[in-house]
Amino acid sequence: MAVHSADLEGGKGAVEDVEKRAEAEPLAPGEPCPYSVEPSSLFQINAVGSATLCTTRHRPTTQFSLTTRRFFPQDKDDDTLAKYGGATGLAKLLHADLHSGLNDSPGLEGVVAHRDAYGANEFPEKPPPSFLMMLFEAAKDPMIIILLVVALVTIVLGAAVPEQRAHNGWSEGVAVLGTALIVVFIGAGQDYSKERQFQRLNALKDVIEVKVSRNGKQVVVINTEIVVGDDNNFVRVLSACETMGGATAICSDKTGTLTENRMTVVEGWFAGSAESAVPQPEQLHPELLSLLKYNCALNSKAFLVEQENGTTDFVGNRTECALLIMLRKLGFEYKDLRKEREHDQVKLYGFSSARKMAGVLVREPSTGNLRLYNKGAAEWVLRRCESLMRPDGTTEPMDAAKLEEMIELVTGMAKRGLRCICLSYRDYPADDPSYPPEFFEDSDQVDNGLIAFAIVGIKDPVRAEVPDAVATCQRAGIIVRMVTGDNIHTAQHIARECGILTDDAIAMEGPAFRAMPAAELIPLLPRLRVLARSSPEDKLVLVSLLKKQGEVVAVTGDGTNDAPALKESDVGLAMGIAARPCIRLSALAAGTGAIFTSFVFMAHRGACPQGSNGRFNGRP
Repeated sequence: MAVHSADLEGGKGAVEDVEKRAEAEPLAPGEPCPYSVEPSSLFQINAVGSATLCTTRHRPTTQFSLTTRRFFPQDKDDDTLAKYGGATGLAKLLHADLHSGLNDSPGLEGVVAHRDAYGANEFPEKPPPSFLMMLFEAAKDPMIIILLVVALVTIVLGAAVPEQRAHNGWSEGVAVLGTALIVVFIGAGQDYSKERQFQRLNALKDVIEVKVSRNGKQVVVINTEIVVGDDNNFVRVLSACETMGGATAICSDKTGTLTENRMTVVEGWFAGSAESAVPQPEQLHPELLSLLKYNCALNSKAFLVEQENGTTDFVGNRTECALLIMLRKLGFEYKDLRKEREHDQVKLYGFSSARKMAGVLVREPSTGNLRLYNKGAAEWVLRRCESLMRPDGTTEPMDAAKLEEMIELVTGMAKRGLRCICLSYRDYPADDPSYPPEFFEDSDQVDNGLIAFAIVGIKDPVRAEVPDAVATCQRAGIIVRMVTGDNIHTAQHIARECGILTDDAIAMEGPAFRAMPAAELIPLLPRLRVLARSSPEDKLVLVSLLKKQGEVVAVTGDGTNDAPALKESDVGLAMGIAARPCIRLSALAAGTGAIFTSFVFMAHRGACPQGSNGRFNGRP
């Protein structure tokens, strides 16, 4: 049931969608609806873009569309939604289930019935300009107008003046007229062809895959197949790509571009016990098991989608997906845990590149107290911890010596190429005046005084084809740099596997990079190959500095934070089907597979019209 809004980070596009829907024609009175909630009532709930149910009508058939939209607090129409009994009541009236979703039956609980009643999730297509319109636009060019005037004057004078007529003076005017018309037709033809290509690319851009609950399972469908009554959705973008033949420098992110983005927990520290694999549940203290299952399940927006062939698709953050897989190995099903505690959630603190952590605040049903489940970059979380859990479930203080010991443990795991995630928690009393409601609005205040109970090492293998692709770029004179938010030791290990970090190259961390003035950074740029623990601003500064040195810079990105660097670059490539809508607006191209080799392919093909494709074949 899509009554819980998903934050699509759509930026300007979201506003344009709201405006477009506001212009839609309302349903004509008297048209029958088989459900207790009329389409017009749903439109009232979402009239200003606050809820996720939204209706439009496309003639000649009655069609209503559903979309997800960011919640704007000042625009919420809570009264209308409350009239229907909130999300639960509205779902009941729509014959939908909040957990299992719609089904494939022909009855009122089915997808077909909802589509027939409320319409398809599509906007009316704007017809492309006709070829005649393109001819008219091409003829409006000032130079063409001058040529046409000269041609007509020459023809008239050549035909009217006897001496000119005797020497066929009008023929020169006909030649000029013919030339002008040829130019007009060629220009109009090119514009018409480009418009058609743009229409096709735009259609691909608007095709996204979303996750919904149907028949009690999470399934992935394209956005035009959503109907009123479907559960949550996760955006994955498919687009086309363009060429980048002139690039001399590539700033690539790591996860999903250089690596497979198929993460697996391979080792860890569990309440004082170092393990070379995920331990069996009977090896762990019951309190530790409880903390693990609720942190991994509730402090997450990720999903696992089971395919008919037996494989499992990851939907959402891949690190969170790896934790869900670990949870299954421990004998727990995340969907059951989320259903069990769905009414206990108080606040979700999303991950940010500045904090390097995420959390969820829940109310404990047995005591009424609040418990914070936190996870994030291990060395960052550990510095916010005041205690560590022991194997027997008790805790010990985190003094300076113990913190140093834990940081060394994390460094050792990172040097083996593992992403290290620390899981922690903290309890807050239910009614303590020292913790007013506004205290819990600031995640930076809440994420302190934590108790660490586990550190997991997650392996994300390098794509098999990446080392060869990096070598191809290097032979062509293109410098490849890795820009990542990971630990510097993890980044260095992966960069060496890819062939990016060589003996004469250097790696830097974001804090050191941003603290250095440009005059000191510029001499280091030719040797800089890895920028770890970087922020979006660091990536933007790096791209700007490289461009000022005359480099043609290409940038990959798949997250919202990559948008500034993509826009600043000469060639921005939104990598992968997970690239967000605002990234598409900033990037010049979009790859449908998050594969570094697509960059190399574009560079190779793009070099052909420039006559420089020989550099990819070892020729000058």
